[in-house]
Amino acid sequence: MQFGKFLLNSNVGKITQQGVKNVGRNRISVEFTSPQDANNFVNNPVLLTANYKPSIPTFNVTRMGVVRDVPVDWSMEEFVLQSDIPLGFGHILKARRFNRKVRNQDGSTEWCPSTTVVLTFYGQALPKHIYCCYTSLLIDPYVLPTIQCFSCCRFGHVKDKCRSKPRCFKCGQMHTGNSCSITPDNAYCCLCTGQHFATDKSCPEFHRQKCIKKKMSDDNVSYSEAATLFPPCARSFSDITRTMFSSAQTFTPHIITSRPSKDLTSPTSPRSPQSTSYRRTVYSSPKPRAPLATGYDRFAHQALINHYNPPPPQNGAAFLNNQNNGDGNDNLLDGLLTMLINIISKFDDHQAPSNVASKLTQLFNIINKIQPYPME
Repeated sequence: MQFGKFLLNSNVGKITQQGVKNVGRNRISVEFTSPQDANNFVNNPVLLTANYKPSIPTFNVTRMGVVRDVPVDWSMEEFVLQSDIPLGFGHILKARRFNRKVRNQDGSTEWCPSTTVVLTFYGQALPKHIYCCYTSLLIDPYVLPTIQCFSCCRFGHVKDKCRSKPRCFKCGQMHTGNSCSITPDNAYCCLCTGQHFATDKSCPEFHRQKCIKKKMSDDNVSYSEAATLFPPCARSFSDITRTMFSSAQTFTPHIITSRPSKDLTSPTSPRSPQSTSYRRTVYSSPKPRAPLATGYDRFAHQALINHYNPPPPQNGAAFLNNQNNGDGNDNLLDGLLTMLINIISKFDDHQAPSNVASKLTQLFNIINKIQPYPME
């Protein structure tokens, strides 16, 4: 914060909003509104007296591209001088040819020059093609290689430049991997806690590092900015304990596991590729009821329902009180006949239709043949 206040009080240029931020150990980034202000800040002698080393990151002033099919007999000086850059793009600062390993018949290997060349352009724009000897050469963005240390198993440096303690790439313990006798079936990755060697190309962390390098080349950003867009592959404690229980086959918790996404080229939000979430009860709100009418009395309605007395059955009703002690069939027959008599009595003063009169005549003939049973 003292360094930030010092920069804000210095008259070297206008700093953007939130332009001073910490980007690493003993490193602070300062952003300006114009390139002239940034150059004045770098050339300010006050920074040297305070033992500060100002510099502009390379990815902010240059852009790297790959061009193929460059003849091997051409030197890099000749190729740069003969190349024509389209208008609106910076000139070529340097060129470097790739070498490839060739194995001879006697078993020895040697490095031979290839036809692929890496060009560094001045500026933030990368041309799609350049012209050389009346030939259009396609330019592709250069993707930085994914380098892994075989001593600490981390990425970004090699074993000769490593300053960390050695860590086994087979079991993850604090010793070198050459002295470990762990088989691939019992391997433990110290990067993603998977059951494989830390140097395996199928490791999710290795694939994540490749995606970070691709993002740095496409968007021309720093490693710290590109790494924040891709979640780390180290699993959480709940994932590790779940794997331990499933391997022992003693207890299997009822959990919902989401499979990791195979495509890590797009930024994702989860913390780990295998995240677990326990089932929980979800409470839903009740459905809204229709509003009651104006003047509705709930207590009066409830009292009417609780003390309701149905009216006695009228003539011709289908529901009859069973007050006789006889059989249920007798009561049913008595009720039906009573209803029939009430219906026929309506035709006392009127003449019944011919079809109804024939049915009534047939009914009377049946009734005359019925013999009543003796009553006790």
